[in-house]
Amino acid sequence: MSPPSAWLRNQENTFEFDLCSVEPWGYDHLHLPLYAGGRGNLRQKAIIDRGKMVASGTTQELISLVTDIKTFYIDTKFSASFDADECIRQLKLLPGVKNASIEDSVIRIDISIQFESITHVLEQVIAKGLTIYNIHSEVPNLDTTFLTLTGHELR
Repeated sequence: MSPPSAWLRNQENTFEFDLCSVEPWGYDHLHLPLYAGGRGNLRQKAIIDRGKMVASGTTQELISLVTDIKTFYIDTKFSASFDADECIRQLKLLPGVKNASIEDSVIRIDISIQFESITHVLEQVIAKGLTIYNIHSEVPNLDTTFLTLTGHELR
């Protein structure tokens, strides 16, 4: 038996979603995975606030509504002779890099969200003779996107 479904219509599109996949974010806030082009073809999501569709699109499209960067942190260790200013200058020249900074033993890179790989950044860091101990990233999620688009916290 198929899960129960409902329809949501805005001015441009009609969307179908499975009721069992609705994730409540509060009394009047829902995050709905939407199906376009037939059942099981999950392509879009909607952010609905107080019964009104605020935005819809793929996860990437929704996130790109609120930011155009993702941030990477590269943990390394610098020698006493390391020229941090020159390293930052060269990193900022790389394709997609919006900003770069160094604090303590961590290089922070803000890169365009359209770049799926940071290989070119890592190659530059390694070319400087630095050892990479850890890499972690900050990419906004749908919760952050919801908060940004609606302008208020979840209830």
